[in-house]
Amino acid sequence: MKTHNLDTRMTSRAFREAVLDVYPDAAYKPERLRLLLLLLLCPWVDAEGRTVLDYSQLAACGNADSKGRNFKAADLLTDFEAHVMPLSLTGPEWRSKASLSRARTALPVWPQTVLDALRAELEAHSRDRLRDAVYFVSGRPYKPRQHREQLTMYRRQALEELLAHDHPALDLMRYANSQQGTVFARMVEKHGDAARAAALRLSKPGPDGQPDPVATQAAQWHALRILHGLESEAQPFYKPSRTGKTARVFADGLSYLGLSKPVRRALMPDCPELDLTNAQLAIAAQDWEVPEVQAFLSTGAKVWPELERHFQLEPDTYKPVLKSTLYALLFGMERGAIVRHLAHGGAGEHGRGIGEEKAGRLFDHPLIGALYRARERQLASLKEAGHARTVFGQTFPVTDGESARSALAAQAQAVELWLLLPAVELLRGNRDLTLVAWQHDGFTVHSSDKSKTERYVRQLQDAVRERAEQAGYCTRLERSE
Repeated sequence: MKTHNLDTRMTSRAFREAVLDVYPDAAYKPERLRLLLLLLLCPWVDAEGRTVLDYSQLAACGNADSKGRNFKAADLLTDFEAHVMPLSLTGPEWRSKASLSRARTALPVWPQTVLDALRAELEAHSRDRLRDAVYFVSGRPYKPRQHREQLTMYRRQALEELLAHDHPALDLMRYANSQQGTVFARMVEKHGDAARAAALRLSKPGPDGQPDPVATQAAQWHALRILHGLESEAQPFYKPSRTGKTARVFADGLSYLGLSKPVRRALMPDCPELDLTNAQLAIAAQDWEVPEVQAFLSTGAKVWPELERHFQLEPDTYKPVLKSTLYALLFGMERGAIVRHLAHGGAGEHGRGIGEEKAGRLFDHPLIGALYRARERQLASLKEAGHARTVFGQTFPVTDGESARSALAAQAQAVELWLLLPAVELLRGNRDLTLVAWQHDGFTVHSSDKSKTERYVRQLQDAVRERAEQAGYCTRLERSE
């Protein structure tokens, strides 16, 4: 996260004044204001309701350089707790999903006046908030033209830094990050209120399957915080992973890629969303030579309904845990751990596993059994070779079980990107189309000529289908509803 992501974050003047009435000492230092802004509007909250603060976020608050050199997060936090409010900090103990770095967590206790101001800020219509908007850190009035010019300058600087990377998705990132921001800003302006309404309709079940008020509010506020941030900067900026162990690219900071599907579709109702069907399964079936899975996928069937029938589950009810279980199998989780994960659910499924009795039948399914045996052969082969090579020619050392599992993921994710690159070439050559979201195994596009949208979708699908068929991968680019 760059400092400008915080310094160019807009709020209503009323919200800023309400917060600083409670925490006046925050105004004495910009780093205190940045951290206060982060705590109030950061969407990354763990299962216990604690705000996740990774090193890059704290370095941005302290205005450290891009590598965070000579920056001490502890000094920033100590100053903040002494002059603004206690944070009940933990860590740094675990890795943040946002940036794959070690992270602290904070649990600030907000007075009711601040919570009321925050709710009003998040739920207000865009036009009402932007009528008297200011930058939260500086307090200066928001001026649309100057704001756009400043963001353009920041993106150019970031793109220059990006071009120094040697990465298989460099052309994709250069194209995606160089697009005009007008489409993104208009999308948020036109559909932001509808997306907020969709966010407020979100509901999350607890372990008993009934709506969980705490989880529901967390999901709603997560989406509202992202939508709020999009009013300051709507266009995602894509970058490589910090570890360099994957061909995938990630949006830097806030983006609508973090929104749940109902909210994302409300924000982009006219934008076709296209995904590779059974992508990881199809890649494993071909590259690991699993004829049973190849035969199944060649019929056009999808794996989720097949597993739901095997376990006698209601359609779509347990898809998240089925999906994460299959990925765990493909990327090397130990057999017993896979069954336990399916039985009890992981953190992302909020405990919604399918139960021990049904999960115990996982490896009785012929496709799952065949996949597991092929995976074990592949892991053994990688360990024997001592290295792994991706479709782009990148090599990774394999020295133990952990590096072998990491290599499996790297190889599959590289193929995933490779299958989609023909579509990227078509997008780059068509001025009517804008890539509005890149989602690893698919993407979302906007067409300036609505009469040609369906034709463009077919062209994108045909380009990917041709590459997949030539290489023997039983997947296709499917329009998501």
